[in-house]
Amino acid sequence: MQWQTIATDWNYYLPKARRHWLALSDAQLATIDGRFDRLVECLQESYGLSADVVEEDIQEWCSTFGDQSAAEQSAGEKAAG
Repeated sequence: MQWQTIATDWNYYLPKARRHWLALSDAQLATIDGRFDRLVECLQESYGLSADVVEEDIQEWCSTFGDQSAAEQSAGEKAAG
């Protein structure tokens, strides 16, 4: 699934993210607001993992909703800005 779809409908995906990443606090989830980079930061803070590992985990999570990886989408966003 494209990250942009998740970002646009973050309120829909928020409970799914909460169930998947139990270590994220409500405050962290509120600050993410569909931002991929913020999700990466929060997961790194909560789980103590590298950005690469976290991005892979996000990619796997996104794959449960569709076929395009979040990493592919994130790479495009990084190149654009």
